[in-house]
Amino acid sequence: SRVGGDGRTSIRVTFPGLEATPQNVSVRWRWGAPPTDTENDSGGWVVLAPNATASTELTVPIPAAFLNSNDCTPRTLYTQLRRNPDNIIESRKQSASVIIDTSVAARVEVQNPLLYDTSSWYASNFTVRDLDPGSTPLPQVMLRVIDDRDCSQITRVRVANSSAALAVNTDLDVDDELTAIVPLPGFTFIPPSPDGYYPVVVRVYDALGNSKTITKTIRLDRVSPQLSLSGSEVITVTDSPMGDILQDITFDLSTATLVEANGIIGVLIAVSPNAVTNPATASTLQWIAVPVDYNGGQFTVSSWSVANAPGVTMATTSVAEQTFYLYIRLIDRAGNIGDTILETTATSTLSPVRTFLPLTLK
Repeated sequence: SRVGGDGRTSIRVTFPGLEATPQNVSVRWRWGAPPTDTENDSGGWVVLAPNATASTELTVPIPAAFLNSNDCTPRTLYTQLRRNPDNIIESRKQSASVIIDTSVAARVEVQNPLLYDTSSWYASNFTVRDLDPGSTPLPQVMLRVIDDRDCSQITRVRVANSSAALAVNTDLDVDDELTAIVPLPGFTFIPPSPDGYYPVVVRVYDALGNSKTITKTIRLDRVSPQLSLSGSEVITVTDSPMGDILQDITFDLSTATLVEANGIIGVLIAVSPNAVTNPATASTLQWIAVPVDYNGGQFTVSSWSVANAPGVTMATTSVAEQTFYLYIRLIDRAGNIGDTILETTATSTLSPVRTFLPLTLK
């Protein structure tokens, strides 16, 4: 059998051998071995009842070492009865095994939903990754619950913005693992909730009713980076030593004014063999996110491939040098993309990357 549940610190034991005739009986018990006069967990003989029957219940405390272990190990309880009027002791010590499960083994993640699914937020020509797990650009979060070999299996979970609110929220079913996009707890559209930090309280339950509560905090940030250019910004593009199909792009945006409370996590770069009139709406451009250390606007993107341009492949023979057009936008930690588009050009013969192998002489 298996016992557990929140607050469980004892088990109830009955003695079918007593049958229906009331008897004045005492009992002693011990976990893991038969009880003796010198070795027992009951503190000696304990009166079961002056008129005990087969339905009389004995409450036995669970040792502290067995609580919260969650190792699914059967624990054996040994008991022995004594008839009080004549002190006749039961010769055969009885035993029963039980699995004691009073805790929950589960891992909980509350993260930026764009780490799970970007298709509902970005157009298909955007490739975005490496966002901040603790931020979200929309009032949703990704909830992930993983059964971490719980003894009784994780079965359900509740999500709210406070422990009190958990009592009125409905359950989400868990079958070993749950990954779901859920509304940001505590956020309302009417009246409109502001950006900022929101607590996410998650309570996980197993089949016995044990629960575990985890509180995470996530930042709602719906404001895109605002970059105002001074006209003195410098973007330098040079061939990579590994081959000019790769370009090193060095930025000095220190004269620009950036308004961004949550921090820049990277840049989106698109490259085209032809100038694009309106790069913000051009579906032919492939925008690819690259992590950077913004560092006041001074940073470098190394080994950017012009082969990211649509229809461009690495040359297998010598080709004439040609001009490529690069477009760059800032992206913040939550995944908001700035409206300002930086533009520059690069020249390349699409020469392949050179690989240098050591020469071994024998």
